Amino acid sequence: MKKIRFILALTLCALCAEAGAQTVTVADVEALPGETVAFTLNLAGGRADTYIAMQFDAQFPATGFSTTGDYSISSSWKNATSVIGSVDANGVATIPVSSAETITGSDVDGLLTVYFTVDNNVTIGSYEVTLKNLWFGYGTSSKDYLEDDVTFYVNVVERHTIVLDETSTTAPEAATGVNVRVKRTIKADVWSTICLPFDMTEAQVKSAFGNDVELADFIGYEMPGVNEETYISVNFDEASAIEANHPYLIKVSNPVSEFTVDNVDIDPEEEPTVAAAKRTKKQWSEFIGTYVANTEVPNLCLFLNDNKFYYSTGTTKMKGFRGYFDFYDALPEVEEELEAKIRLTFGSGSTAINEISAPKVLKGAVYNMNGQLIGTDIDINSLPKGVYMVDGKKVAIY
Repeated sequence: MKKIRFILALTLCALCAEAGAQTVTVADVEALPGETVAFTLNLAGGRADTYIAMQFDAQFPATGFSTTGDYSISSSWKNATSVIGSVDANGVATIPVSSAETITGSDVDGLLTVYFTVDNNVTIGSYEVTLKNLWFGYGTSSKDYLEDDVTFYVNVVERHTIVLDETSTTAPEAATGVNVRVKRTIKADVWSTICLPFDMTEAQVKSAFGNDVELADFIGYEMPGVNEETYISVNFDEASAIEANHPYLIKVSNPVSEFTVDNVDIDPEEEPTVAAAKRTKKQWSEFIGTYVANTEVPNLCLFLNDNKFYYSTGTTKMKGFRGYFDFYDALPEVEEELEAKIRLTFGSGSTAINEISAPKVLKGAVYNMNGQLIGTDIDINSLPKGVYMVDGKKVAIY
């Protein structure tokens, strides 16, 4: 029995040692020649609440890089200070950190950030930096050395690359002369909306989306009411280039998950919009873009999906770099017609998508004729044929 207990104790200790293994990671850094940038150490695992010191040697390339002496330390390590050593003739800078207090927690992103400068004459390319002899100190004598060196790369580039992601809830920031990588999914062979915070020339559009890409620029709507049919004709002109903060329709022949554009200026607007007015008919409409995910499409505005328009219920959300439509005074007329249509017309009246039904939402509580609550804010296309009570009124669906 004692033997069994002894074996179990060894096994548990081994598991504890493995779980407590500490690691330090550093992400690659991008820099322009002559630019001051930083690398940051992230700590995971290890002995929480016991570190009072840390030190390592940063092995830079022998020439072209220099430390600035500036640094920042996470608030998780209170009262910690450092003296950033300069890069010696061999490219090594010794960097110590000490404190009378310990790190709070064993996992700390941004534990230490060190600033350095890339010289103006450094050639474009990728340069390896290695953190050697990295140890943490405990008390006055104990040191815990990392088993492996930590390596990252400084990528010296002509232009910075900015990533714009359709799932990000942070708006893009202005930047001049940058390359952009846009993570924006676009289905093939259907019309989609797109809105970007930078210009794209015709050549850049074809390079990103293919030579057969189609772009359409919103110019307004009208309601001809032909043959007693109620519909909105949404009108577009053909476009070949993209203007910043200007939403468009786009159609591609091959699906897109992301695309890149070099050397552009990002200059986003808070609410990128194309407004169209036909003063003779007092019609006002807007094609409104968004750059952030989880944007709520206002109630009764229209959004496009798989070549169909849909009403928003006010809780509909869309990803970034897209757009939706607001037709204002046209909607009261369309709302009275359950079979109303929406058409897209391009150029000289050619109809590219004809008789697309816009699902109508029954706003408020919806009851069947037995007085049972079906739900609230329901799309009529989800209901079986029959008669319903909505806000005290009978509504027939057939």
